[in-house]
Amino acid sequence: SVGIALALGLIATLSVALVSRSQVEPVGLAALSATTTPLPNLAGIVTNAEAARQLGKALFWDINVGKDGTACASCHHAAGADTRIQNAMSPGQLDLRWAGGDRAFGGLTSGTLNGMTATAANVFRAWPGDFSPAGTEGKTASGVNAGPGLALRAQDFPTHQLRDIGDRNSAILYTTNDAISSQGVTPGTGGGLPVDGTGEVCTPDLDSPFLMVDRNGQTLLRSVSPRNAQSTINAGFHKRNFWDGRANNVFNGVDPFGDRSPNALVLAYNARNNSVAAERLALTDANLASQAVGPPLSQVEMSCGGRTFPMLGRKLLSLPILQSQEVHPADSLLGGLATNRPTYRQLIERAFDPRWWSAPATARYTRNASGIVTANNGFTQAEINFSMFMGIAIMLYESTLVSGETPLDRSLGGVGPRGLTRDELAGMDLFVGKGQCIACHTGPVLTSGTQALVEYMPMADGGAAFYDGSFYNLGVKSTVTDLGVGEKDPWGTPLSYTRQLLTGQVFDTFTADFCQTDLIPFPFRRRCDPADQLAQAQAAAARQRVAVDGAFQTPTLRNIGLTPPYFHNGSAKSLVEVVEFYNRGGNARGPLGNDTTGTGSLGRPLGLEDPVAAYRRGSNLGADLGNLGLTGREQRQLVAFMLAMTDERVRCDQAPFDHPSLPIPTGDATGTQFLLPAVGATGLAASGAGCRPNSGELFTEFAHLSRMR
Repeated sequence: SVGIALALGLIATLSVALVSRSQVEPVGLAALSATTTPLPNLAGIVTNAEAARQLGKALFWDINVGKDGTACASCHHAAGADTRIQNAMSPGQLDLRWAGGDRAFGGLTSGTLNGMTATAANVFRAWPGDFSPAGTEGKTASGVNAGPGLALRAQDFPTHQLRDIGDRNSAILYTTNDAISSQGVTPGTGGGLPVDGTGEVCTPDLDSPFLMVDRNGQTLLRSVSPRNAQSTINAGFHKRNFWDGRANNVFNGVDPFGDRSPNALVLAYNARNNSVAAERLALTDANLASQAVGPPLSQVEMSCGGRTFPMLGRKLLSLPILQSQEVHPADSLLGGLATNRPTYRQLIERAFDPRWWSAPATARYTRNASGIVTANNGFTQAEINFSMFMGIAIMLYESTLVSGETPLDRSLGGVGPRGLTRDELAGMDLFVGKGQCIACHTGPVLTSGTQALVEYMPMADGGAAFYDGSFYNLGVKSTVTDLGVGEKDPWGTPLSYTRQLLTGQVFDTFTADFCQTDLIPFPFRRRCDPADQLAQAQAAAARQRVAVDGAFQTPTLRNIGLTPPYFHNGSAKSLVEVVEFYNRGGNARGPLGNDTTGTGSLGRPLGLEDPVAAYRRGSNLGADLGNLGLTGREQRQLVAFMLAMTDERVRCDQAPFDHPSLPIPTGDATGTQFLLPAVGATGLAASGAGCRPNSGELFTEFAHLSRMR
């Protein structure tokens, strides 16, 4: 028999670096063409990187990975994002004013007070001007009944509409806490997969808000995620992934939470003494892997409730890759496998060191609350480690998805035939100047999310606060609708670096600048010693102002013309609406300092207070949110510049952005599908499907998808 031991020596040492401001200054605009995606050291884990990338691409696009024929790519089929418009609404499931979230669709009127918690109803009754007008409850902005299966209209956007689009405090014509996002799987529970690995087992959840009732009866539709799908292209440059940053920079081989996860273990086989040891994995610069292992077990996105990665491994290991999908013979990664498809087990064995999969098949294990134990009816080593294989392989595939061949890159000194037009150049001047976009969308990736920082910044109300660098509250919606990085992980630790630092619960590695940020001196001492300032900040933690509630990661703007809708809740259908939003200073209501982004005068530094009870007290609104005074022409020029951030290879699905075929659910009640064709290295144009419009407008981009039947 194979024995099992526990080895815990592989946890990375955690640290907080203290530096001066000069080390973390934004670098401005720069070409991406010479930049490579950061990756961890995979020595002793991956033996064939090409095979691992092939495995990652297959797993990303394979509809057998998820329930109901759902692939990772189902929500990332259009330039790494999702442009579907039917069954794309999710009710306010993260809204703190309801116990367990809001399950109703439509306008957020004063009539919804009846469903809120007593605390929320008491607080919000005092702010009638923050609600949608009477008559919009249960409706979209266009006046039709809101709910599952609805095909959105252009008039439904933006989802927060004002009488005067230039004044954030003007009368509300319509507002909602619904998000516009991606559909996943039909909701259900029951374990997901029987032990023999045949078929998916799932009991439908008929209490779901996605149960559509009409004159034809009841139809359980696919659940819709509460946040808009982010693009997977260039995602590897971030230090954290997902809007709330929960996909950790450290990959533990099991889940998205890095070293926070107490029992995340993988199995290593020692052939010399025929033993298996449970080990900790801690791969740095591996947030793509952390992100990749989140959706496959999500009950909303890809899985029946109760499914585990060993179950998924058992389902897939014996199957040929992309069993029911076409692979183009000229596919840049998979073309050589198009005719004779290996099984997932075979591709794993080509890609990974044998110590991670070669234990005798008769030895069986299972995961429990304390780690991994032997079990007669358990899983093989390869099945137990399937999450590690999947995370690392998808990370290596996605690390190739770098889009640095744009008019902007050529203008900044890259290669190619065309730089920027006159209007695009004028838009670039606005981007780095009057529009203030460069403050957050900086560097080669056009996001400040490439660094892991705690900073001290000026706020929109004139004060200053600590915050997680690249995570900002823009006032898109009231903070109580979604706390973003202000939330906690499943073990009660803050996702926010800032709160980790102030509470002393430090699990992540990041840099803290405690002396000077944005030219605002840190307020404790005139002469600054970073280590001393850290000690003083922690000693007075409960009295520090923070700005993390309702803050979301700054996304890259590369290929932004291809990836509507916009913002974390998909509330804007077009770049025109995005620029209008920033031009008026966002959607926060009330005087700066006591507005709808507030969760207390200090922003809950330790995360202990009730954010609902603190509504409209204080402010979490970022520094650069104010009326910009852009003219109509300047707004159009700014949009033109953003459209010049698109890589033609992404627009046309050319290598490395080519792909297998993919059936994509349309979202209607009959289960009809679009069919994204398999394309080789030359992309969509060669397939006859034509390239995407690069319009920066949801319904124009959707029209391209709708032709694929």
